[in-house]
Amino acid sequence: HPQPTIHVMGKGRRERVLPLWKETAVAVRDWLKVRGEPNSTALFLNARDEAMTRSGFERRVSTILRHSNREFSEYRRLAVWAC
Repeated sequence: HPQPTIHVMGKGRRERVLPLWKETAVAVRDWLKVRGEPNSTALFLNARDEAMTRSGFERRVSTILRHSNREFSEYRRLAVWAC
């Protein structure tokens, strides 16, 4: 079987193809089943069924961390990229 991949838009709107581990590919397939079939090819969508932006990811992660009682500053080294 060919290795599963995901296409992402990087800096400068440059498309990159990244390989996925088998476990990650299974998780993505499971997520797509839960998410349903929107009119977008983006993996993560906002409330308007549009591709989630980098700032949208940052807000979501910040909210999750606040609810989990962790300091956001602990995770500043993480880079979050919109797909």
